[in-house]
Amino acid sequence: AGSRDERVVATLTDIGIAVLNGGMSTFLAVLLLAGSQSYVFRVIFQQFFLTVILGLGHGLIFLPVVLSICGPPCYAAVEIKANRAVKADPVKSALPRPPSDTELKIGAGVEPVVKEPF
Repeated sequence: AGSRDERVVATLTDIGIAVLNGGMSTFLAVLLLAGSQSYVFRVIFQQFFLTVILGLGHGLIFLPVVLSICGPPCYAAVEIKANRAVKADPVKSALPRPPSDTELKIGAGVEPVVKEPF
């Protein structure tokens, strides 16, 4: 749960370093292409470099800012809204709710069928 800003900070704390390590390792892997005399290898380096920079910029700066401004609401707010909708609608509250997984106890008392190999 938590506010949008709290969730962005928690997410960047949890996976931000991994994303940064991935970008840096990719940059180091293609760094040797920068010193090549071949035009093709230099262009490939430039493409990888820009891809890594844009990916890191979007993943670590742009998307967290956008999601903290207009991201989805916290899960608690969604649950509260759903509960209010059910209480407000007498038809939905009169309908029986489906049983949970623990209530179903699928396969209780049924012996498994084992086929013998030929």
